Amino acid sequence: LTNLLRNFPSASRLASYRKELLTRSLEWPLHRVKVLEGHTGCVNALSWTSDGETLISGGDDTTVRFWRMSNDRGDPEDEYPFVCYHQVPTGHWDNIFSAKMLPFSTKLCVQFPPRTIRCHSNSVKRITTELSPDVFLTVSEDGTVRQHDLRAPVHRCGSEGAACSAPLVKISHRLFSMSIAPSAPHQLVVAGDHPYGYLFDRRQIGRLLQAEWGVAVEDSSLTTCVRRFSTKAKPSPYDYITAARVSSSNGHEVRRSHPYGGHSVYLFSTLDDPTEESPRTPSPILQPNSTRQKAGVGSSSTAPDDPISGDIPPTTDSHPPSDHEDVRMDESGDREEREGEDEEEEDDAEEKYSKVPLVLPQRSFKGISNLRTIKDVNLVGPNDEFVVSGSDDGYFFLWRRESGALHGIYEGDGSVVNVIEAHPSLPLLAVGGIDHEPKVS
Repeated sequence: LTNLLRNFPSASRLASYRKELLTRSLEWPLHRVKVLEGHTGCVNALSWTSDGETLISGGDDTTVRFWRMSNDRGDPEDEYPFVCYHQVPTGHWDNIFSAKMLPFSTKLCVQFPPRTIRCHSNSVKRITTELSPDVFLTVSEDGTVRQHDLRAPVHRCGSEGAACSAPLVKISHRLFSMSIAPSAPHQLVVAGDHPYGYLFDRRQIGRLLQAEWGVAVEDSSLTTCVRRFSTKAKPSPYDYITAARVSSSNGHEVRRSHPYGGHSVYLFSTLDDPTEESPRTPSPILQPNSTRQKAGVGSSSTAPDDPISGDIPPTTDSHPPSDHEDVRMDESGDREEREGEDEEEEDDAEEKYSKVPLVLPQRSFKGISNLRTIKDVNLVGPNDEFVVSGSDDGYFFLWRRESGALHGIYEGDGSVVNVIEAHPSLPLLAVGGIDHEPKVS
């Protein structure tokens, strides 16, 4: 018995072996294995449950679908028998941009769960879960990040005696993205309609912030901005950021996707010395992809007529349009105008955080075209070995994280790829975009 236990692989060794197999599998070219039919609008939201058993999708048809591999249909030739086993009509009156399952529970967050929370005054772009079945964060085009606790009493936002709790972050421009690393849950990265991305620390302990970041605590806020991220010391005022993602494997690397100034994804590290550009590795020789539309594919009404190239700055009209009016839903479901919750004039973010240390990128990942939609950026592999992002030509690009070298270009959509989500334990990528059908590769 002793010899048997000695030779039996431990749980940690088994987990390491599985990670190694997954990494090796991702070295091989990807192939499309399934097209998931059922949605009647663009697919903007994709996520896998933590066990990888279910894929969640949501989009412009305001429904959320649950997909699972099942052999109920009895087709032995179907190696990936994904079927939609459940559909949820959410009751939203506009597009769904994020849908996630809360950890350790069966609760679904769909740009707010069935218990409707209306603390934001504009479109909600991303939902981020924490290691709790009740707590999650949301980022919105109203420039705020809010934390929600389903255990708190239900309140009607704006009603007397039931004011919403203060936001964790409040910025004077629209926000599109937010990310938190499980290994550093006190750090929060946000980005949006501005050339800078921002790292906030939620601990609010003066001695820690001063020792680790060299900044003082913001007494009037629940968080303190400790770092800024930008591609250059003085970025173009026309630049903005569509997505930001913190590495879950190390907690300090940040990826950002920039539509203007190179159509690139950039890698930053919160451990780098501020204001000094980190050593760069050679960029891939592939030039930025300026293809706006594949032959035979209809044009999108949201796309500009002419591509923007070179260093010519776009006009202010080229900034990403808001997907919603400044409205809210009343208790009966009717739309009503949302009155401003705070009429005090906010400081411009660039001026407010101008003294916060600035970090420049380590390297860039080039090739995509990113003009038409708000695209996500993601990390693939058990140790985030690859960086992935969609493009305006219907393809998605996969780069090696360590070198920035292009690993592969794959077809993902008939028009534009917006979101890619990797399976937690299998070499599968779920891809969504303008098409009504998400794909699995």
